[in-house]
Amino acid sequence: MTSVSGTVLIDRPRDDVFAYVSDYENDPHWRSGVSGMLHDPPGRVSIGARTREVMRFMGRDMATEAEIVEYEPGCKIAFRTVSGPLSAHGYRLVEDAGTGTKFTYHADADLTAVYRPFTVPIKWAFSRRVRADLTRLKEILEGSGASS
Repeated sequence: MTSVSGTVLIDRPRDDVFAYVSDYENDPHWRSGVSGMLHDPPGRVSIGARTREVMRFMGRDMATEAEIVEYEPGCKIAFRTVSGPLSAHGYRLVEDAGTGTKFTYHADADLTAVYRPFTVPIKWAFSRRVRADLTRLKEILEGSGASS
């Protein structure tokens, strides 16, 4: 199991941050490598809803379908993959932090046998990407980056 987490403090109210990160169709704006994200059914997040993500990683486009398995409005969304090149689960957590908001992205992945020899560089690359993504998210939500 390979785990990657990142946390960022955002100078915006929790409800604003949650509204943005719970709309999966915003993902291509703040998550590098994500070229497409569909949410089914469109609109409101709920347990059982599905996402279909197309992400470029290590030179390959990978399509992954995931299911929302936990949903706490204004606070947390947890997912697990149901198809794709790897088995993963994780969450997006939004918490009050003083006058702003703390956002955490966490993912655990089971790498298939073909990727296991590359666990260390894959974890390094994905951790680096998550850090950059959270910086971009902060810039967007605080108004200093490109918006959707």
